Amino acid sequence: ARFKVKKGDSIFLLSDGYPDQFGGPNGKKFMTRNVADMPRNIAHLTMIEQEKVIKKSIKRWMKNEEQVDYILICGTKFYALIVEVKRPKTSSTEPTPAIELYFPCSS
Repeated sequence: ARFKVKKGDSIFLLSDGYPDQFGGPNGKKFMTRNVADMPRNIAHLTMIEQEKVIKKSIKRWMKNEEQVDYILICGTKFYALIVEVKRPKTSSTEPTPAIELYFPCSS
């Protein structure tokens, strides 16, 4: 899959544990559609604030239900994007990437 990333975009990767978690008023699964809506609803927040909302949402959903699977969510926000074009120096059987992306982080 290919996608364009621009400054300010966020990407989230997650396990199936979050949407598969039981809870809510009827003890049903959280469901993928609810997880998919969350990044759009919290995109304006900082990553720290997003983490708090994500944790609070699943805890509120679970209430007294036991956790049924591992829950893993990894998110990153692109604050800067530098693209470097590299040309192959020698011919090789290994494919050489034409573009490498670097995402510098400030401490």
